[in-house]
Formats: sequence, structure tokens, C-alpha cells
Amino acid sequence: MNWPDLDERRAKRIEGNGFTIYLFFPHGVRYRDAAHVLTLSSEPLLEEDERKKRRWLRGIYLPSSLRWDDGVSVTSVDEQLVLERMKAALQEKAEHYKFIQRDDVHS
Repeated sequence: MNWPDLDERRAKRIEGNGFTIYLFFPHGVRYRDAAHVLTLSSEPLLEEDERKKRRWLRGIYLPSSLRWDDGVSVTSVDEQLVLERMKAALQEKAEHYKFIQRDDVHS
């Protein structure tokens, strides 16, 4: 995926306090704040809940070593902040998602 080519104008936007999340269907999620941009791979997943009811959700892939889009490593403090912000914003907008740790993807 060529992340710079993703057009933010065509994405679903979720505004937070000092940040924005862009949901690109079906393969990307971008976090942007005043100082950083982080783009992650995603894909639609069909899962069953405990009642055997199926639902679609967005699988968001997290490599073990996150990097901002400019190539700089994300610190553990920034990683925690970004993931907390993403979780809160996605839950607030009733977006079904799941973070998935995978080492064979790149941010």
C-alpha cells in the first residue's frame, strides 16, 4: 500500500481533542495530530460473538515496532497515547474494531 497516496478527503473522519482519525475503506487507518502521522493497515473481518451472532469489524494491524509515517520510531509513551485516543474515538463513534499484533505488517 502506498500510504502517501491515500486521499484523506475520501476517508471517514473521526475528530478528537487535538487529533483526527481517518478510516480508509478497506485497508487503512491514519492517526494525525499536530506533530505526527501514523498510518496502519486494516481489513474488514467477520467474527462471531459469544452468542454466535456474526458481525463485521475493522481489524487494525499493529506491528511490534511502530513508526510514524516519516520513519521515526514511536516511543512507548506516544504509542500508549495514540492507541488510547484511537480506542476512545472509535468506541465513541460506535465503530467495531480490533487491534491485532502482527510482525509481518508495516506501519
